[in-house]
Amino acid sequence: MKDKFRAFDILLAILVFGSIWGLVEVVGGGILIKLNVPVRATILTGLGLGVMAVAFAIYRKVWILLAAPLIAMAVKQLVVPVLGLPVTCMANGSLAVALEGLAFGGAAFALSGPMKKSFSARAMAGFGGAFVGGTAFWAIGMRAAPCAYLLSFNSTAGFFRFMTHESLLWAAFSALTVPAGYALGEKLRDKIGSVAEMKPALYYAGSTAAIALCWGVSAYAISQGF
Repeated sequence: MKDKFRAFDILLAILVFGSIWGLVEVVGGGILIKLNVPVRATILTGLGLGVMAVAFAIYRKVWILLAAPLIAMAVKQLVVPVLGLPVTCMANGSLAVALEGLAFGGAAFALSGPMKKSFSARAMAGFGGAFVGGTAFWAIGMRAAPCAYLLSFNSTAGFFRFMTHESLLWAAFSALTVPAGYALGEKLRDKIGSVAEMKPALYYAGSTAAIALCWGVSAYAISQGF
Protein backbone atom coordinates (compact mmCIF):
# COMPACT_ATOMS: atom_id res chain seq x y z
CA MET A 1 0.00 0.00 0.00
CA LYS A 2 1.25 3.46 -0.85
CA ASP A 3 2.02 5.38 2.31
CA LYS A 4 -1.04 7.53 2.92
CA PHE A 5 0.08 8.99 6.22
CA ARG A 6 1.11 12.62 6.54
CA ALA A 7 3.54 13.97 9.11
CA PHE A 8 0.70 15.17 11.34
CA ASP A 9 -0.89 11.72 11.12
CA ILE A 10 2.33 10.21 12.46
CA LEU A 11 2.44 12.75 15.29
CA LEU A 12 -1.08 11.78 16.30
CA ALA A 13 -0.08 8.11 16.11
CA ILE A 14 2.75 8.77 18.58
CA LEU A 15 0.30 10.40 20.97
CA VAL A 16 -2.36 7.69 20.52
CA PHE A 17 -0.12 4.65 20.92
CA GLY A 18 1.99 6.24 23.65
CA SER A 19 -1.22 7.01 25.54
CA ILE A 20 -2.45 3.43 25.09
CA TRP A 21 0.83 2.10 26.45
CA GLY A 22 0.53 4.50 29.39
CA LEU A 23 -3.03 3.29 30.03
CA VAL A 24 -1.80 -0.32 30.02
CA GLU A 25 0.90 0.58 32.54
CA VAL A 26 -1.44 2.47 34.88
CA VAL A 27 -4.62 0.40 34.73
CA GLY A 28 -3.09 -2.97 33.86
CA GLY A 29 -0.32 -2.50 36.37
CA GLY A 30 -2.78 -1.50 39.07
CA ILE A 31 -4.95 -4.55 38.43
CA LEU A 32 -1.96 -6.88 38.51
CA ILE A 33 -0.83 -5.38 41.83
CA LYS A 34 -4.30 -5.83 43.34
CA LEU A 35 -4.34 -9.44 42.12
CA ASN A 36 -0.82 -9.94 43.50
CA VAL A 37 0.44 -11.35 40.18
CA PRO A 38 4.16 -12.15 40.60
CA VAL A 39 5.22 -11.59 36.97
CA ARG A 40 3.74 -8.11 36.63
CA ALA A 41 6.77 -6.61 34.86
CA THR A 42 6.80 -9.48 32.35
CA ILE A 43 3.14 -8.95 31.46
CA LEU A 44 3.39 -5.16 31.23
CA THR A 45 6.53 -5.31 29.09
CA GLY A 46 4.96 -7.78 26.68
CA LEU A 47 1.73 -5.82 26.40
CA GLY A 48 3.57 -2.52 25.95
CA LEU A 49 5.79 -3.84 23.18
CA GLY A 50 2.78 -5.54 21.61
CA VAL A 51 1.08 -2.14 21.39
CA MET A 52 4.22 -0.71 19.81
CA ALA A 53 4.25 -3.56 17.29
CA VAL A 54 0.71 -2.62 16.22
CA ALA A 55 1.88 0.96 15.63
CA PHE A 56 4.98 -0.16 13.72
CA ALA A 57 3.00 -2.45 11.42
CA ILE A 58 0.52 0.31 10.62
CA TYR A 59 2.87 3.25 10.11
CA ARG A 60 6.23 1.56 9.35
CA LYS A 61 8.13 4.39 11.10
CA VAL A 62 10.77 3.37 13.62
CA TRP A 63 10.81 6.75 15.28
CA ILE A 64 7.23 6.14 16.50
CA LEU A 65 8.75 3.41 18.65
CA LEU A 66 11.28 5.87 20.04
CA ALA A 67 8.87 8.75 20.71
CA ALA A 68 5.73 6.95 21.94
CA PRO A 69 7.40 5.72 25.16
CA LEU A 70 7.84 9.36 26.19
CA ILE A 71 4.07 9.75 26.07
CA ALA A 72 3.61 6.56 28.08
CA MET A 73 6.01 7.93 30.67
CA ALA A 74 3.99 11.16 30.84
CA VAL A 75 0.80 9.18 31.48
CA LYS A 76 2.50 7.35 34.34
CA GLN A 77 3.57 10.71 35.75
CA LEU A 78 -0.07 11.71 36.22
CA VAL A 79 0.53 10.59 39.80
CA VAL A 80 2.24 13.97 40.29
CA PRO A 81 -0.76 16.26 39.63
CA VAL A 82 -3.43 13.73 40.67
CA LEU A 83 -1.93 12.51 43.95
CA GLY A 84 0.68 15.18 44.61
CA LEU A 85 3.49 12.62 44.61
CA PRO A 86 7.07 13.53 43.62
CA VAL A 87 8.28 12.87 40.08
CA THR A 88 10.77 10.35 41.44
CA CYS A 89 7.89 8.14 42.60
CA MET A 90 7.59 6.66 39.11
CA ALA A 91 11.28 6.91 38.23
CA ASN A 92 11.89 3.17 37.93
CA GLY A 93 8.74 2.43 35.95
CA SER A 94 9.33 5.36 33.61
CA LEU A 95 12.96 4.40 33.06
CA ALA A 96 11.93 0.83 32.22
CA VAL A 97 9.39 2.04 29.64
CA ALA A 98 11.95 4.34 28.02
CA LEU A 99 14.63 1.64 27.79
CA GLU A 100 12.19 -0.98 26.50
CA GLY A 101 10.95 1.41 23.80
CA LEU A 102 14.47 2.41 22.78
CA ALA A 103 15.69 -1.19 22.64
CA PHE A 104 12.65 -2.38 20.70
CA GLY A 105 13.03 0.54 18.31
CA GLY A 106 16.61 -0.51 17.63
CA ALA A 107 15.60 -4.14 17.11
CA ALA A 108 12.74 -3.16 14.80
CA PHE A 109 15.07 -0.92 12.79
CA ALA A 110 17.58 -3.74 12.35
CA LEU A 111 14.86 -6.24 11.39
CA SER A 112 12.39 -3.92 9.65
CA GLY A 113 12.70 -5.69 6.30
CA PRO A 114 12.39 -9.28 7.54
CA MET A 115 9.58 -8.31 9.94
CA LYS A 116 7.30 -7.59 6.98
CA LYS A 117 7.37 -11.25 5.99
CA SER A 118 8.74 -13.35 8.82
CA PHE A 119 7.10 -14.37 12.09
CA SER A 120 10.49 -15.36 13.46
CA ALA A 121 11.92 -11.89 12.74
CA ARG A 122 9.04 -10.32 14.65
CA ALA A 123 9.59 -12.70 17.54
CA MET A 124 13.32 -11.90 17.50
CA ALA A 125 12.57 -8.16 17.60
CA GLY A 126 10.28 -8.66 20.59
CA PHE A 127 12.73 -10.93 22.37
CA GLY A 128 15.74 -8.72 21.66
CA GLY A 129 14.01 -5.47 22.54
CA ALA A 130 12.73 -6.76 25.88
CA PHE A 131 15.96 -8.53 26.78
CA VAL A 132 18.23 -5.59 25.96
CA GLY A 133 15.80 -3.16 27.60
CA GLY A 134 15.67 -5.30 30.72
CA THR A 135 19.43 -5.66 30.92
CA ALA A 136 19.88 -1.91 30.45
CA PHE A 137 17.29 -1.31 33.17
CA TRP A 138 19.33 -3.41 35.60
CA ALA A 139 22.52 -1.51 34.77
CA ILE A 140 21.10 2.02 34.66
CA GLY A 141 18.32 1.71 37.21
CA MET A 142 20.77 0.40 39.79
CA ARG A 143 22.49 3.78 39.66
CA ALA A 144 19.85 6.25 38.49
CA ALA A 145 16.90 5.19 40.67
CA PRO A 146 17.91 2.31 42.95
CA CYS A 147 15.03 0.76 44.84
CA ALA A 148 15.13 -2.08 47.36
CA TYR A 149 14.11 -4.63 44.72
CA LEU A 150 16.80 -3.61 42.24
CA LEU A 151 19.44 -3.42 44.95
CA SER A 152 18.70 -7.03 45.84
CA PHE A 153 20.36 -7.89 42.51
CA ASN A 154 23.44 -5.72 43.13
CA SER A 155 26.11 -8.39 42.66
CA THR A 156 27.43 -10.67 39.96
CA ALA A 157 25.19 -13.48 41.17
CA GLY A 158 22.36 -10.95 41.44
CA PHE A 159 22.84 -9.95 37.82
CA PHE A 160 22.31 -13.52 36.65
CA ARG A 161 19.30 -13.85 38.93
CA PHE A 162 17.83 -10.71 37.38
CA MET A 163 18.40 -12.16 33.92
CA THR A 164 16.50 -15.34 34.76
CA HIS A 165 13.80 -13.80 36.96
CA GLU A 166 13.17 -10.68 34.86
CA SER A 167 14.91 -10.05 31.51
CA LEU A 168 14.47 -13.52 30.02
CA LEU A 169 10.84 -13.68 31.10
CA TRP A 170 10.17 -10.22 29.62
CA ALA A 171 11.84 -11.35 26.41
CA ALA A 172 10.00 -14.66 26.15
CA PHE A 173 6.57 -13.07 26.59
CA SER A 174 7.40 -10.22 24.21
CA ALA A 175 8.45 -12.78 21.59
CA LEU A 176 4.77 -13.79 21.58
CA THR A 177 3.06 -10.40 21.93
CA VAL A 178 5.09 -8.56 19.30
CA PRO A 179 4.19 -10.94 16.43
CA ALA A 180 0.56 -10.84 17.57
CA GLY A 181 0.58 -7.05 17.69
CA TYR A 182 2.28 -6.82 14.32
CA ALA A 183 -0.31 -9.13 12.74
CA LEU A 184 -3.11 -6.96 14.13
CA GLY A 185 -1.41 -3.83 12.81
CA GLU A 186 -1.14 -5.33 9.34
CA LYS A 187 -4.89 -5.99 9.33
CA LEU A 188 -5.57 -2.39 10.37
CA ARG A 189 -3.00 -0.68 8.12
CA ASP A 190 -5.10 -0.33 4.95
CA LYS A 191 -8.24 0.66 6.84
CA ILE A 192 -6.55 3.31 8.96
CA GLY A 193 -4.57 4.56 5.95
CA SER A 194 -7.77 4.96 3.95
CA VAL A 195 -9.45 6.90 6.76
CA ALA A 196 -6.40 9.16 7.14
CA GLU A 197 -6.36 9.87 3.41
CA MET A 198 -10.07 10.05 2.56
CA LYS A 199 -11.57 11.24 5.85
CA PRO A 200 -8.88 13.19 7.67
CA ALA A 201 -11.40 14.95 9.94
CA LEU A 202 -12.60 11.57 11.19
CA TYR A 203 -9.01 10.38 11.66
CA TYR A 204 -8.14 13.49 13.69
CA ALA A 205 -11.33 13.35 15.76
CA GLY A 206 -10.91 9.64 16.49
CA SER A 207 -7.25 10.08 17.43
CA THR A 208 -8.04 13.01 19.72
CA ALA A 209 -10.85 11.07 21.39
CA ALA A 210 -8.59 8.06 21.95
CA ILE A 211 -5.88 10.23 23.51
CA ALA A 212 -8.35 12.00 25.79
CA LEU A 213 -9.95 8.70 26.83
CA CYS A 214 -6.60 7.12 27.72
CA TRP A 215 -5.49 10.09 29.78
CA GLY A 216 -8.88 10.52 31.45
CA VAL A 217 -9.21 6.84 32.40
CA SER A 218 -5.60 6.76 33.61
CA ALA A 219 -6.09 9.86 35.79
CA TYR A 220 -9.28 8.42 37.26
CA ALA A 221 -7.64 5.05 37.90
CA ILE A 222 -4.74 6.74 39.69
CA SER A 223 -7.19 8.70 41.85
CA GLN A 224 -8.80 5.38 42.81
CA GLY A 225 -5.54 3.85 43.96
CA PHE A 226 -4.36 2.04 40.83
